[in-house]
Amino acid sequence: FSREIYDRMDYDSVCKMNEAVYSLHDRKLITYDVDEFNDFHITKIYMCLSEVDKIASLTGIKDNKQDLLVVYHLLSDKKEAVKSEWGQKFLKDVMDSIMAKNRLLYLPKDNVLIEGILKVLQVIFDGEEFYIRALSTKLFSNSKYIERVLLKYVIKILKDYHPDINFLKEKDKMSDNELLRHIGAFTYEEVFEFIGDCTAYFNNKLLDFSVYDQGMYLGSNVAAQLSNFNLDGIRTITLIENKMNYKQYCKKEKLTDELVIFSGGYYSAQRKKFYNTIKSSMTEHHKVRLWDDIDLGGFQMFYKLRMIFENITPMRMDEETYMNHLEFARKMNDNYFTSLERLIDKDGYEVFHNVIKMCLKNKKVLEQESYYIE
Repeated sequence: FSREIYDRMDYDSVCKMNEAVYSLHDRKLITYDVDEFNDFHITKIYMCLSEVDKIASLTGIKDNKQDLLVVYHLLSDKKEAVKSEWGQKFLKDVMDSIMAKNRLLYLPKDNVLIEGILKVLQVIFDGEEFYIRALSTKLFSNSKYIERVLLKYVIKILKDYHPDINFLKEKDKMSDNELLRHIGAFTYEEVFEFIGDCTAYFNNKLLDFSVYDQGMYLGSNVAAQLSNFNLDGIRTITLIENKMNYKQYCKKEKLTDELVIFSGGYYSAQRKKFYNTIKSSMTEHHKVRLWDDIDLGGFQMFYKLRMIFENITPMRMDEETYMNHLEFARKMNDNYFTSLERLIDKDGYEVFHNVIKMCLKNKKVLEQESYYIE
């Protein structure tokens, strides 16, 4: 009964309510409690969950159970083709919530939108790089459909599940474009920055980067097509993840025989190709090092780069740097440190074991910006 019909101070209204309650109880659709001093006064009514379908039919209230089962089977079919661990976990969590709580997580209650979101996610699950509008045109014949309709759902899922985004310190403050770059999705072309005495070929024409004493800016499409670097004037290749530190280092510390590259916090396929071109031009005399944050993301970036540069070494990512700048270190949540601790048991992170233990002991991680704080 609505409030307009039922008035507990009106005897006739109470009688009508009680008659309805008794009738539903007799049909085993509800149970109820009465006042201990007045059994005419019904205090609480409970719906029998096992009879939800009958109640929905009787009241005209739409039961979304069947709709959710359709979504469940759709997710189940998609799950078969998903190879990534995080993608499997996301789909499992949504499916488990449907079955256990009759509740839909992360996705809208619109099967057309759900299918669209899953199409975009499948590309991301497969680890493919893409331009958002090109993919949108390919999948939906509308270059802006993903951005205008689907992206808000995709971003929420990525923030909570994608391993390259989940533990980003500033993920809730970052723009969608910044987050998407971490997984190889672009709305516009990536820019590469570096400075050093070297040359390379582009379309069979020699480019001399040594003349750019303030550094070079190249679009990722061009940078990925460079070939045959000449590194005769280079002894050390330094990759720096933070833009401010890159600028400060080039201004204050860069050596004449050093190639310094702003690596950024993401690792796209084009950037990988660029690094591989540099690698193919190196000799055993060239040294490579990475300066990144003393945190989960920094250690993982080092691990990825070592797949290309086998001789890469960490720069200012050690115990001494950590302790000298501990006052500027940042606290993180327990889940973060659980993930950080797991690195100790993984191959490839041995060089960081001591500093990881310091991070775990102090419950803090250090961003490389702290280095230039005076």
